[in-house]
Amino acid sequence: MSSSEEKELRDALEKAQHEAKELRGRLGELSAFKPEELLARIHELEANSGELRMRLETADKVRAEWDARVQQLRRELEIARQEQERLRNLLENERLSKG
Repeated sequence: MSSSEEKELRDALEKAQHEAKELRGRLGELSAFKPEELLARIHELEANSGELRMRLETADKVRAEWDARVQQLRRELEIARQEQERLRNLLENERLSKG
């Protein structure tokens, strides 16, 4: 065997050993991967997202109810202010007519 053939074989062997080392590392990573834990976490997130969605819907309903109540109170306040102004004018007119 010539020295160039030996060099090619050595290079091929080194490359194969390097690839084998990389594959062993990847195999170790995959062995550490536990799909059951991932599936459990997915189910947990799905359950939490459903609960969160319900909470958000409830918050939206409460916000709408409070907004409606605030609008109603603002209308009542405006009516009360108008009535107060009317009564002030009435009192002022009474005071002027007696004066």
